Amino acid sequence: LKRILSGREHSPEYIARGAGIGLLVSFTPSVGIQIPALIGLRVVFERIWPFHLPIALLTTLPTNALTVPFLYYLYVVTGRVMLGRTENLRGFEVFSNRMEQTGVEHLSWYEALWQSAYALLSEFGLPLFVGSIPWAIAVGLCGYYITLKFVTKRRLQKETA
Repeated sequence: LKRILSGREHSPEYIARGAGIGLLVSFTPSVGIQIPALIGLRVVFERIWPFHLPIALLTTLPTNALTVPFLYYLYVVTGRVMLGRTENLRGFEVFSNRMEQTGVEHLSWYEALWQSAYALLSEFGLPLFVGSIPWAIAVGLCGYYITLKFVTKRRLQKETA
């Protein structure tokens, strides 16, 4: 990582695009398919808008088993507000309890992932996806600009040292 940030083999924009796209994908309801999604995006955009894949993969770490319940709840509430469905806003505890009732205790990890995803989509689908859009865009853009500034500053410091 140190070599990537201070080296010259990639432009700061290329690295920052990796961070921005990785965070954008990370902050969508795509846990479990983020890595294949990023690889697919890298293949599709390789010629017109390439990005640093290892940095993109690294920036998916903020969404994990510990943070997903809170983020998905945030997305559902945001989506309901955006869709004008504010009359049935429930607290996090109700959301969490509903997600725990998916009955995945006896399934393998892979089966539990898909069963949980199905339950989540059937219960909260449209608000979940709609609500993730502003968060994913905002976090992705912030990640891009912060990384661009950091890498540029780091390289200038290395040149002057």
